Amino acid sequence: MNTLLSKPNPAKDNFYELLGVSKDSTEDQILYEYRIKARELHPDKNSEPNSASRFQKIQRAKEVLTNSNLRSMYDTWLFSNISVSFEQYLGLQKNFEECMHWYSNADKTPRMLNSTSDSGLLLCYTCQLSF
Repeated sequence: MNTLLSKPNPAKDNFYELLGVSKDSTEDQILYEYRIKARELHPDKNSEPNSASRFQKIQRAKEVLTNSNLRSMYDTWLFSNISVSFEQYLGLQKNFEECMHWYSNADKTPRMLNSTSDSGLLLCYTCQLSF
């Protein structure tokens, strides 16, 4: 099981490979490698037909891997077997968080209280019904 979860899905764009860095690379190492690739692939410097597309991919890779929050989500996505793009994954993640806003208990008010009766039932904090 650990072997399955420690290897990236080969069908996915791997931002680490695009930039030529390892998963353990620091932000400085990522930026250094990005600058080298950007000079090589920039559409003004490279006349190959797909250079603009490749340049956009390394820009996105740098953006994601240098943002700790995005990088964490990217790593989770990369090592999962989810068959959607990273951009779709981010959209799904956002939708899920919006749908689950009610689950957040920001005020930390308990939803259920232990009843003071000998019955051992739970008492709903809001409506005072026993369960």
